[in-house]
Amino acid sequence: MLNDEASPWSTTASAKPLAVLIEPQMDIAELVQSILEELGFDVVVAATHERAAWAIQSRCPQLLVAVVPPHGTHADEAFLGEWRETLGYLPTVVLQADRRVDARWLPRGAMRLLKPFSRSELMLAVDSALAFADLEHMPVEPSWQSACRA
Repeated sequence: MLNDEASPWSTTASAKPLAVLIEPQMDIAELVQSILEELGFDVVVAATHERAAWAIQSRCPQLLVAVVPPHGTHADEAFLGEWRETLGYLPTVVLQADRRVDARWLPRGAMRLLKPFSRSELMLAVDSALAFADLEHMPVEPSWQSACRA
């Protein structure tokens, strides 16, 4: 279920890592959400990049799965750009409907997944995004963790 209006100030604590899913098509969002939950993530779902940025204002996602934003989206909103500027790298899987997306516009290390995709392809893309982060030693640095808690 899309929780596009979920409060970013939720008082519910969770030991699970947080994934942000940006997908405007509800059927795809529900499918991807269920797979991410099976992988052990709490999932915040938003239909737009802008709403996703609002929904995680006081939270620290450890994974982003997002559609390519519509043309004209501001760079600070695309792929949680403002969040990335503040806290750094975020493992990312980009869901694409078109192969012709300019890869230079995508976040560093983003794994690309062309729609339609299978369950195993999504799981592999998530694993690859997280493995890239592990290789780069990025989201687990103490400075990253303390910035999230601030």
